[in-house]
Amino acid sequence: MANRIPVPFASEKVRRLNQNKPCHGEPCLLCDAEIKNPAAAVHVHMTTSLELVPADEELTEEQGSQGCFPVGPECAKKVPRRFWLKW
Repeated sequence: MANRIPVPFASEKVRRLNQNKPCHGEPCLLCDAEIKNPAAAVHVHMTTSLELVPADEELTEEQGSQGCFPVGPECAKKVPRRFWLKW
């Protein structure tokens, strides 16, 4: 639990701008922009308290898991690799 980090969301201004753009796929968790190349995205595991869970930590819904979400390749640079899930 000590290894979790807060989700590094983009600023509200950036998120609002991206939310107003059409999106034909799943948006990036951090900035809400469309992920144009889903193969280049990474996935992260997020808790109900908006923290990222390290990839090697198991977490159930009862323990606060919200599930896994995609992060676009540019925003993924803000997330340490130990939080990236392998699919």
